[in-house]
Amino acid sequence: MDEAEIKQIAEQISNHITDELNKCMKDLQPKSLDRLLYTSGEMAKMCGVHKNTWCVWVRKGVAPQPVDIGGARRWLAADIQKWENKLKRSSNVVLRAARKD
Repeated sequence: MDEAEIKQIAEQISNHITDELNKCMKDLQPKSLDRLLYTSGEMAKMCGVHKNTWCVWVRKGVAPQPVDIGGARRWLAADIQKWENKLKRSSNVVLRAARKD
């Protein structure tokens, strides 16, 4: 196998990984951010996880922290978008590192 073939295969693998990560990120993306606030159940559903998993993520600092409104915990749409962008940047760093190897 020559260098051109290796580069072509590496590019195909890289494209496949990028496509898969984009699908995962799309699943995390709220379907509509026309609202300002979301419940833990709604956040869990958007992320495709159980509500308990979402709460663990929040407790461990993996997910955005909620705001308290009259004793109810809610997530701001702006914080959700920031979190999504942070996840995308992290996945891009992984992809760049994989491409260098």
